[in-house]
Amino acid sequence: MSLVDSLKTWDEAVANIGSESCVEDVKCSLKLFSEISKSSNASAKILFNMSSLSHAIHDYVSAEKFILESIKKDEHFSLAYFYLGTILSYVSRNSEVLDNFQRALTMLRGRSLINYQQLGLNVKIFEFEILYNQAVIFARIGNLNEAQKLINDVKSSPNVKENAFIYSQVSSVKTTSAISQLELYEKPRCLVFKPPKSKTANLQKKDYLGKSKVCFKPCSHLKTNC
Repeated sequence: MSLVDSLKTWDEAVANIGSESCVEDVKCSLKLFSEISKSSNASAKILFNMSSLSHAIHDYVSAEKFILESIKKDEHFSLAYFYLGTILSYVSRNSEVLDNFQRALTMLRGRSLINYQQLGLNVKIFEFEILYNQAVIFARIGNLNEAQKLINDVKSSPNVKENAFIYSQVSSVKTTSAISQLELYEKPRCLVFKPPKSKTANLQKKDYLGKSKVCFKPCSHLKTNC
């Protein structure tokens, strides 16, 4: 697949994902991203997109596979490590979960956040979000003292109110034992990197013969909309 065709396919796959997306829509976009991944144009972003969409339809085996491939392309991809930690938490591989959350933290390189918007993904990853998830996992394995230290760090973060879910969770913690009741934080599902506007602005739209936008209804709606 040529670079131009890859960009067209990427653009179509992203356009197919929206607030009313259903399982079939996501599978259509996954098929398009898969076409790109078979070429030499399979970037860390494309593989991240495939992991994110697999995650959205609860295919955690594929989600893990694609996010690992994404990390191989970009070993400094903090958000990818965060995603991998979240995916592994579903099967209670807690040691690996903590390792990947720590890698996500390390890749912040002392910053309080990374904003991926300029790279085509409308999301930020904050240090306190990683610390919070570490605390949840430490609590799950019975290390409440370490969990409490991390929760204290989260509470003292100047950015914690940026995340309503985490702010609400930590505000409810009055005792160390209460940390065991906290829920893991996940980024919204179906987060996908968009292709660079500078490279897609003048691309002629291509008819994909129903591969992307044409999905037969009724369809199975996602439990968490994209």
